[in-house]
Amino acid sequence: LMTQAPLHAAGDHTPESTENALSHVVSSYTPSIKALDYSRKKTWKLYSTNSNKILVVAMPKTPGNSDLHVDREVAAIKKHVGTQASTKVLENPTKEDVLRELGSCTVAHFACHGYLDPEEPSKSALILGKSVAEPLTIEDLGNITHQLAQVAYLSACSTAEISTRNLVD
Repeated sequence: LMTQAPLHAAGDHTPESTENALSHVVSSYTPSIKALDYSRKKTWKLYSTNSNKILVVAMPKTPGNSDLHVDREVAAIKKHVGTQASTKVLENPTKEDVLRELGSCTVAHFACHGYLDPEEPSKSALILGKSVAEPLTIEDLGNITHQLAQVAYLSACSTAEISTRNLVD
């Protein structure tokens, strides 16, 4: 039952308050125990500053969906990263564009629409595309072997949604 509680949002969120979960913890989600086990067994490598590459997937306009105001989010990433890493922004990319770029980045940030498929979780997806919506599914991502990966940040709807009780684990 605790997986359905919004613990990451607990606390006082009035301006300037630090009495909230976001001020004390970093939320972390994993799609499976197998993925968590793999990440814990993987040797941690500290990458040099000039080898860090951040991929930002920004979908201000998504075919068949409402527009997203991601420009401030992208600008904030660029500002905070500065010269500590190279930042590549893909605006309204195709699924093929993203899959090609994922293999060479250390951090991936997705600012887009997404959806959950409660019947077939591997069909849950982030929605990409220029003129036609192209779902980038969990299954697509599961087929990637990526040795440089450090962080994937999902700033998308339904990315932490668990609407089916038999999937809470």
